[in-house]
Amino acid sequence: TQNRHAPIRAKMIMITAPDRNQLSGLLLPKESRAKLVDMLFSDVQTFLAGAVSTIAVTALTFHFTHNYAIGTILLFTIVLNIARYRQFRRYAALPLKPSTPSSCAMWERLYETCASLSMLLIGLTCFIVFGFTNNEFGQLLCAMLAVSMCMGVIGRNFTSARLVRWQV
Repeated sequence: TQNRHAPIRAKMIMITAPDRNQLSGLLLPKESRAKLVDMLFSDVQTFLAGAVSTIAVTALTFHFTHNYAIGTILLFTIVLNIARYRQFRRYAALPLKPSTPSSCAMWERLYETCASLSMLLIGLTCFIVFGFTNNEFGQLLCAMLAVSMCMGVIGRNFTSARLVRWQV
């Protein structure tokens, strides 16, 4: 019979971070990285739609809130999106698309960095509008932009979990 007052013995489970060998099955195969990079840089229309809507919403928010920090973010957003567009054009002009892991990683990091900076600017805009202004229309615009961009990030970049994690 079991004693009801006996101490409970439980096994301790040690949870550790998986090492690189355990994660290798979860990472993209080397041959798929080139396809991923090509997919990220080939869809210029989606990028332009997002860039134009981000600039338009940020400009409208600046117009309604008259907050100069938002105006500064608007300028950074314009410059960043021009730089990103030039990256898309430069990738399209390559005579040979990247095929080695190192060249694919360079283009992937470039895309990740600029896309993450773009999301950072959207987040800063929302932070400033909600934290330092009382304009409900500006707040609505910012919330709408942030939600739509987060949905677009997940929908467009679903093949790269790291990219989605950084952007969201």
